[in-house]
Amino acid sequence: MPTKREVVDGWSRGVSGTDVRADRLVHVEHVWGTAVTLNVPAAGSRAEAALSAIEMCTDMFAEVDGTFSTYRPQTEVSLYRSGLDRSGHQSMEFEEVLEACRELRAVTCGAFDPWSVPGGYDPSGYVKGWAAGRASAMLLAAGCADHLVNAGGDICAHGDEVEGSGLGWPVGIVNPHRPSEIIEVVTLRDSSMATSGRYERGDHLIDPTTGLPATGIDSATVVGPDPGVADALASAAYVQGPASIEWFESLGQQWSLHLVSGEVVRTFGPAFEGGSGPG
Repeated sequence: MPTKREVVDGWSRGVSGTDVRADRLVHVEHVWGTAVTLNVPAAGSRAEAALSAIEMCTDMFAEVDGTFSTYRPQTEVSLYRSGLDRSGHQSMEFEEVLEACRELRAVTCGAFDPWSVPGGYDPSGYVKGWAAGRASAMLLAAGCADHLVNAGGDICAHGDEVEGSGLGWPVGIVNPHRPSEIIEVVTLRDSSMATSGRYERGDHLIDPTTGLPATGIDSATVVGPDPGVADALASAAYVQGPASIEWFESLGQQWSLHLVSGEVVRTFGPAFEGGSGPG
């Protein structure tokens, strides 16, 4: 097993690896053009089960890339985009994501629309969070009740960072104007969070109504029970800005929204109680 220094140095070069510590395992997997981190408090005899679960997760990440990558010509998504797919022969995972994207397009009144991007259907705005949720389910099934999965900013957290503390996992929201700063800390416990903004990838989200990059606000963060849905909702809220609150309210009290536009922060939902409110 690599030492901590070897693994951390490897991460800086884009090399995947697992850091085995006294009280936890931290695995970083470079995939989908980003880094996925699995943080599992697993001391003693449970470490072996956690390592096996992490290996299953990394295999799943590779399978997701082989199904949904838009950069590889023979993936199911690429064939679907080119019209070469055979109806009824897609995988269950492809069909599951396709149906979820249709539902989310309706829920967000078209603000999340994977069919509106250049080149055709691209479910990346849902798949990353969805895959984080699948990894979380694998860890839970292996007995890892405490863990955090961070798929390039799409986060799914269960249990506690410190076992038995009941304090969950503190997760920061970055200041989109100064990415080294944290402007809000959310405690996640059996919950998920996703953020969309231009501070890492520039103006990469398309407004379906104009076909142009969305530039109305600086970041949108969604907190709720499902990481794939949170991923898509954050993209949609980023596209629509404060207008997204009109459909966001219909999602119920299990969902929360945090919007940053210039120096103005707007919040909605229980995760940000005591914040500035939606106005």
